[in-house]
Amino acid sequence: MASKAYGDELFIYAMAHGREASEKEPDADDGKVQLIERAVIDNALYMDMPADFKQMPLEKAKTEFSDADMPDFIFTDEQESAVLTFSLRGEELEVEKTEDALNAVIQGIQKTGPGFEILESGLVNAVGARAAYFEFLSPADDGKAYNLIFIFSLNRRLVLGSFNCLYADIDKWREEAAQMLNSIVVRQ
Repeated sequence: MASKAYGDELFIYAMAHGREASEKEPDADDGKVQLIERAVIDNALYMDMPADFKQMPLEKAKTEFSDADMPDFIFTDEQESAVLTFSLRGEELEVEKTEDALNAVIQGIQKTGPGFEILESGLVNAVGARAAYFEFLSPADDGKAYNLIFIFSLNRRLVLGSFNCLYADIDKWREEAAQMLNSIVVRQ
């Protein structure tokens, strides 16, 4: 998932995609999911996400998540076939502890029961942050689900992000999920 970096790609990307606007125009329709830059948290967190993703209405979110597990930001497509979430956690996170925090999340998920298959994990040097991620398959009501969990520090607070879709849609979404992860921009 992580792409080969030569050191200046992130700087070039940030310069080419000015961070004053909260969105950029999607590329020409090439049959793939079109990603546009969105401000998740104004002036602090930006990410490219599918053009058709909208914030899930609170009433719908309450039917999908328990109060204890409700992410702070939930984005989904009209069919709700893919979901992108962000939770601002109370825990402090030093950048150098990002990988340790991710390992704790992985251990917690593995303890929830059988049927979890880790696909890949690693680190991404995003603009302004270091994100740790892992991909895994999990049981779902109608088969398996593909999941991408990522964490990073925003103003020394842990941010837990996730993307998931049905395993049947992994070919449509896995590459785009990697692009979304690699597009994170954090302003501290």
